[in-house]
Order: sequence, then C-alpha cells, then structure tokens
Amino acid sequence: MKKTIATLIASSALLASLPAAEQKAHEAGFVNFSSCRTDSKIGKHEQESMEKALTSMRELIQDRENALKGLQEKFQDADYMDGLNPAAAEEMKGQFQALQEEYSRYQQQYMQVGQQAQMRMMQTIHDHSKTAAEKIARVKGLDYIIPMESVLYCSSNLDLTNEVILEMDKEFDALNLKAAAK
Repeated sequence: MKKTIATLIASSALLASLPAAEQKAHEAGFVNFSSCRTDSKIGKHEQESMEKALTSMRELIQDRENALKGLQEKFQDADYMDGLNPAAAEEMKGQFQALQEEYSRYQQQYMQVGQQAQMRMMQTIHDHSKTAAEKIARVKGLDYIIPMESVLYCSSNLDLTNEVILEMDKEFDALNLKAAAK
C-alpha cells in the first residue's frame, strides 16, 4: 500500500514538472447533429426525398384499403349477396383474400422502405456533416468536434452547428451545380 501511494505521488510530481507544451489542452468544438439534419439544405432535400418515396407507397396502400372497404360493404349488404350466384360469391371472396394479402404485403414494404430511406438519409447527412466538420476543424485548428447529443453541457462559444450547416449548404450547392452542368 505504501509502495502504491509513493508511486502515485512520484507520478503526480513528474506530471506537474512537464513543460506546458507537453500538457497541451485539446481544442474541441460541438455540433448539434439534429439541427444539421433539419436545417441544412441536404437534410431538407433528403427528408423531402424520403417523404416522396413514402407518399407513393401510402397511395398504393390507400387504394388497396379502399378496394377492401368496397368489397366489405358488398359482403355486408344482404340484398347484394343474395343476388349473387354461388360462383360469383366465391370469386368475390377470392378477390377479397387476394386484396388482403396484397394490402399486408404493401404495408410490410412501406415499413421496409421507410426504414431504408431513414437509414440512407441519416448516413448521407452524417457523411456531409462529417466532411463539413473536418473542414472547420482544420481551419480553426481543432483536435475534434463532438456531437452535442453526446454531452450534457457545452459553452455556446464552442457551438459550431451554424458553421457546419453553412459548409454543408455550400457542398450541397456545389453538388447541384455539378449535376446541373451534366
């Protein structure tokens, strides 16, 4: 025990005697990734793309749901069902079952498309925000930039979110100019 305490005291004395240059504090900045996702041009573009993909899937699901409701109403109309011959009633039941399966399949696809689109959007925004943060870190001489979501508190003068968003927007505009030139 005395040996451990002596070692700790010696280590502390050694660290205290190191020159200030060797004890350099690391420079850091912080970025609110959620704001990068919602406020940047690339974030808005990706969100819009995801919504378009999901909207077309919702329309397909709604069409199947309306067709199912129409068949269900016919099944509940006793006069209509009494007027059908047995073969027509069986055909209608077959259509109803096929529509239910299709409806269920579209709902599953909708969930998959939504998850994939969400993952793609988050990855794209992450990549763009990382590139922008790296540029800003080089210019400002920072050792690292940390997502604000990972810390409990940071001083507002260390918040680089707006700068990262501006850099992301510049990159987005440059990519759009290249695409338009093709």
